[in-house]
Amino acid sequence: MKVLENIYVPKEGVSDEFVTVVKLYVKDGDKVKKGDILADLETSKTVVSIESQSEGYVKLYCKEAEDIKINSLIVQIIDTPQIKAEENIDKGTLSIEKVDTLFSKKALKLMEENSIPKEKFTTKDFVNEDDVLNFLNPQRDSKDKKISANEEKFAKNIEIDEQIFEIEPLSNYKKREIEYLSDIQTGDLNSVLNIAVNTENIDKTVKNSFEIFEGSYLPLIVYEASRLLKKYKILNSCFLGDKIGYYKHINMGIAVDMDDGLKVLTLKDSDTLDMKSTEKRLYELIEKYLDRKLEIDDISGSTFTITDLSSYGIDFFTPLINARQSAILGVSKVDEKLDRFYLTLVFDHRVTEGKTAGNFLQELKNRLESYYIEADNSKKAKNSEDIKCYKCYKSLKEDRELEGPGFVKIIDHQGDEKYICQVCLRGL
Repeated sequence: MKVLENIYVPKEGVSDEFVTVVKLYVKDGDKVKKGDILADLETSKTVVSIESQSEGYVKLYCKEAEDIKINSLIVQIIDTPQIKAEENIDKGTLSIEKVDTLFSKKALKLMEENSIPKEKFTTKDFVNEDDVLNFLNPQRDSKDKKISANEEKFAKNIEIDEQIFEIEPLSNYKKREIEYLSDIQTGDLNSVLNIAVNTENIDKTVKNSFEIFEGSYLPLIVYEASRLLKKYKILNSCFLGDKIGYYKHINMGIAVDMDDGLKVLTLKDSDTLDMKSTEKRLYELIEKYLDRKLEIDDISGSTFTITDLSSYGIDFFTPLINARQSAILGVSKVDEKLDRFYLTLVFDHRVTEGKTAGNFLQELKNRLESYYIEADNSKKAKNSEDIKCYKCYKSLKEDRELEGPGFVKIIDHQGDEKYICQVCLRGL
């Protein structure tokens, strides 16, 4: 047997200590040509395809879903096919060459510590630490990972979690990204994005539309953010160790800190509330807070939080994400000279990434800036209580009360007539 090529996990262009074998396109003994794809390796940032540079036969030293250290041997290309020796083969009639088993350094050390002979693994081409651990404990799950105390508590309460979550496993890509970022970051893996919202057009609408929060943008932000979370459900979730829990309901939390300490008031199913109901419910919760009459249900179960420091004259700030959430939205003061205020989104990078968070923030900005007073609104629609935007479910009545520009009738690809508000139309 002659080795034509040794293929190792590439170091160039890879910042991780380990990569994951996500796909093997060949098996032991397969014949390959130069340029054939052998495997896909996943790093924290990308997927790298490994190609053969020789024509010959494959000898594998890895398996799918296995974590492999940088510079480790993963494939050999040899000049002749190899056949494993089996006890029931007639060696007198069949000429064979036994394949030697290779062992990783960690596997050999563990075998020496536990007095395990190499002969126990003669059926394998390559033995790593996981193989030895599984030999010592056949009931062991080799994919188990260490998790923090909070995540361990979540795991113990998984039956309760599944009543409020839709549980999905964390992708291998995200696991590698978390591992890579954790080597650099010393604290939580949170990222921050800011965006300016122009108030020149919407100021009159806000002042004229709200009976209680006159001049405040908070009810409008709560209203639009709640509906937008139906589209960006990843921001209405939380990190659960090796899983992501998507909340089945959108319960907007509003952080307040006035006379009775910091509390997060919860608007249950806030995506189902119209503008007037949002304002009324928010007012009721603040009144109960000031009167010290809040109940447990009023301050529990929030799935996303907004904290508004505009009344404190704060230009910029970075709020902290609440427990069992993946994001929080901060609202800063209005700059009267520039007619704008800033929204700050802090998100958990273990759950999502900057592109998704940025799209959410940009779309929220567009929705808020779409509210304005028309010069001529004399031709308001009548008898239109049942007309709603097919994307965000805002009613034409709500749009009219906010003195918005109205809806557009469209034809979808199935030929059905539908209505869409100006905010959603701009976002298409």
